[in-house]
Amino acid sequence: MTPIADTMRVTFPWKQPTILKPGAPVPKRVQMLMQRMCKFSGSVKSYLEDPDCLLNADTRACPFCPSHHPLRRHGWYSRWIIFPDPSDPERVSILRLLCPSTGKTVSLLPDFCIPRRQHSSVFLAYFLKGIVVLGLGLTTAYRTLRKEAQSHSIAQGLLAGFSSRRQKIQTYLAQWQPRINETPVSSPPAHKLLATLFHGLARGFPDEGPAFLHHGLRFHQKFKIGLA
Repeated sequence: MTPIADTMRVTFPWKQPTILKPGAPVPKRVQMLMQRMCKFSGSVKSYLEDPDCLLNADTRACPFCPSHHPLRRHGWYSRWIIFPDPSDPERVSILRLLCPSTGKTVSLLPDFCIPRRQHSSVFLAYFLKGIVVLGLGLTTAYRTLRKEAQSHSIAQGLLAGFSSRRQKIQTYLAQWQPRINETPVSSPPAHKLLATLFHGLARGFPDEGPAFLHHGLRFHQKFKIGLA
């Protein structure tokens, strides 16, 4: 029997495959939910088969109380994750935990997710690469990854989300890169700062996808927000 069948299932309307317009306010009830990103070394398929795998003593420790007592299970909700072609979007189950003392909840997210975004960390990495390395327009960069993209606003919103973190990303990179690499000459002039952030995150990795997985987890641990 799956863990979902063992406990209450909770589905939130805003976790369904609907994309808000850029700049639309996030509902207050979403803002109140705490999310904890967790390192996950397996494949997406293995997570789908066993979403309970993120639960351990560390992820279960209460972040609200000084005693860090174990949190209780508090059901599941589902959300969509968008990956580059040819992988299909996946509907994944997310475990919620409850602190009975405070009534607050914590959701455990695998690190291939971006909190409050449907796009995966790998998708964000390759989308930005298309813009700052290949010099593609927003919609073209998006459609090289997902051919069914129908709206420029979706790509625009993803880029705006990353750009809005620029100061925090600079602060994060400065912790271990005192001097961020200079922007390559080949980068489009309109995206010089964006390229500096992108190359700073990709530095030292053979591929941008794993780089954004690595930094996305640590960035969230520091600032409690995703990279976009």
